[in-house]
Amino acid sequence: MSTSRAGPAAAAALTLCACASHREPHGPLPVRNQHPAQLTVLHLPPAATAPPPAGELRARLDLAYSSLFLSGTSSTASYAMDGEYLRAAVALSIGLGGGVAAGLELPAAHSGGGFLDSFLIDYHA
Repeated sequence: MSTSRAGPAAAAALTLCACASHREPHGPLPVRNQHPAQLTVLHLPPAATAPPPAGELRARLDLAYSSLFLSGTSSTASYAMDGEYLRAAVALSIGLGGGVAAGLELPAAHSGGGFLDSFLIDYHA
């Protein structure tokens, strides 16, 4: 393909890709804030826009892995936190009918020194 036709062909391909979407809404996306200060407060994750029909069971697996580096200094103290945090959860919900659902989430968490330090140092360098 010549250079003169490559630009319009790429633009057409990107336009067609932008038109692709789900036929049904699939939101909202349940996103967790992995910041250590936010992990100490309870919050309700976003719920599906429509509960499952009566008797239907829905299952979801969530994984979140974060590299954490926090530091601060005052006139009397300083702190540094460098680690990584993994949270995995299995969530189940069942439709009870009449637009009502019951749900359960079983989370597990692990924190440690992690393995991303060298990758992040190289990336920022």
